[in-house]
This record gives sequence, structure tokens and C-alpha cells, in this order.
Amino acid sequence: MNLLLNSLHDIEKDALNNHGGYSVLLVLLIIAAPTLFYYFFSIYKLKKWENSILDRKGAKTDRNIAIAYMILVVHLIRHDKRESDLKRSRLNHALAKFSHRLSDLKEEYDALSKKDIRVRHAASWINWHFNHDEREELVYLLIEITYMDGSVILPELEILSEICEHLDISPRERRSMMASHKQRMAREEAERRQRQREYRASRKKTPTRSALELAFEILGVSPHAGADEIKKAYRSLVKQHHPDRFVGQDQAIIDAAQAQFIEIQKAYELITS
Repeated sequence: MNLLLNSLHDIEKDALNNHGGYSVLLVLLIIAAPTLFYYFFSIYKLKKWENSILDRKGAKTDRNIAIAYMILVVHLIRHDKRESDLKRSRLNHALAKFSHRLSDLKEEYDALSKKDIRVRHAASWINWHFNHDEREELVYLLIEITYMDGSVILPELEILSEICEHLDISPRERRSMMASHKQRMAREEAERRQRQREYRASRKKTPTRSALELAFEILGVSPHAGADEIKKAYRSLVKQHHPDRFVGQDQAIIDAAQAQFIEIQKAYELITS
């Protein structure tokens, strides 16, 4: 489009310096008019369509916040589909505070993933309603999501940089937040390994018969059950009690599910050790 306008400008100068230049310029403008009209009309239609999904100056409702978040995450996952289910699960946890049911979020996310709403549009709404600290908090969530597959690839980094640019988050701020998150990941990994070492050391002690019996009882299988039956029971219970199934419900329910989930894992580890 810029090339067309520059060409018209050059032709205009040449035409005005020659006899009958205005006539030539008029003909050229008539020829270019349909292209210019189509270009500006396409922009108008795009903005109108995007506003029908997320009004750029719409109210700061729970739904609009969720839509804006999901648009940005859709762009991230499009550029790196690794561990997409895990990334969506993290997004759901972040959106749970907006009182959306998990089923509603899934339907809206699936619908948005089929649309091509620009980062610029979602960022305009966010900039209208969020202060700088709130935008930084959102970007930190996006950084956390990008690292959920273990690394950030170049296309993902480029779209993350574009998002930050539209949200007025400087490259220095983005790099600082990414470094902070990597440091946190390293610390948590070190703590996890330490817990594993402590757990393995504690397992060297022979478990009592009552502990084993309780583990079988938690999984709901006989002490004489085979490995396949035990594994099947374990997977069924994990699916039933996974904390992600309770996103959006009361915190007490989520905490209870988390506690039960941990006990199921411990029981399985004890039986299969």
C-alpha cells in the first residue's frame, strides 16, 4: 500500500511538470481509486468485526478480561504448539478468578482459536483499562505460559515481543521479567530435586504393613492385584481428582481435590516402589 502511494506521488510530480499532466494524474487516480477504496474498506470491516468480539473501548467486565487474555494466549500457542494443553490449563487457572466456568472458557477459547484477531486490537482494550503494573502482571503470566514447554523458540519470542510492544512494556522490562521467571524455575527445580532426595532417603526404611494396606485401600485395589490393575485404578483416580477439573469452584473444593490427588500419587509410588 505504501508502495502504491509513493508511486502515485512520483507520477504526480512528473505529470505536473509536463503538458497535460493533470489529465494524466486524473486518469491514474481513477485507476487507483478501487484499490484504495478496497484497502480502507477492508480495514474498516476488520475493525468492526474485531469490535464485535471485543469492543476496543468496551467495559472492563469479567468476560472482556477473559477474552483479551485468551486472544493473546491463542497467538502464543499458534507460534509454539508444544504442551498446548498444559498452557491452556495454566490460562484457565489465571481466569478462574473471573468466575468463568471451565466449560465456558473452553468453548470461548476454541471459538477464538479459529479467529484471527490482531494482537494490536486486544492490546488496545487492555491499554484502555489496565495500568502499567497490571499489564506487567499479564505479561509475566504470558512469559510463564511460554516456558511451560521448557524453552522459548524464536517465533514465540517474536510474538511475545510484539505483545509487549503493544502493551508499552519495554524490551528491558521484558528481558528482566523473563530472567526473573527463569531464576524462579531454576530455584523450584532445585527444591524439587531436594524433595526427591529426601523422599528417596525416607523410602529406604521398610514401610509398615499398615502403610501398604492403606495405600492399596486408597487406590481401591486388592493387595494381590496385578501391575496392570493397579495402574488402571491409579489413572482412573488421577483423572477423577485432578485439580484442573475443579477450576472456578470454591477454594475449599480445590484444596480438598489437591490433597486427595497428592495422597493418590503417594499411594501409587509406595505400592510400585
